[in-house]
Amino acid sequence: MKRLIFLFYSFILLAGFLSGCTLNKSASTLGDNYYEAVQNKDYNTALTYFSSAFYSNISQSDWLQTLQNINTKLGDLESYKLNGWNENVIAGANAQSGTTYTLQYQVVYANETDNETLTMFQPTGGQLQIEKWQTSSTILLK
Repeated sequence: MKRLIFLFYSFILLAGFLSGCTLNKSASTLGDNYYEAVQNKDYNTALTYFSSAFYSNISQSDWLQTLQNINTKLGDLESYKLNGWNENVIAGANAQSGTTYTLQYQVVYANETDNETLTMFQPTGGQLQIEKWQTSSTILLK
């Protein structure tokens, strides 16, 4: 009987561990939706995935121009692959409660393969949106 109880608890712990090692489906879907919109050159749809916090640093029209410039310099987006991710839950009285997701992608453009990072935030009870976009491309600096 002890052996059966041990196996049962071991299974519960393993299931809990494995469920904690998977990326939130909505975060990966948001990343996929963003890159599919960019791949289809549907930049107006891509703009909708970014938060007001993102647009406090750059206007929507400037970000639209930036997305078009990326396409001009790096070429058409050919493929993308999620390489890594991190999830951070924030709770407390002094901070905005919610979950931050950081997703690292390898993005293949016609002229360069880039490493890009999307940082997303979902406030408790709110909508998940992209708050930060980062690139490792040196071509964009030229």
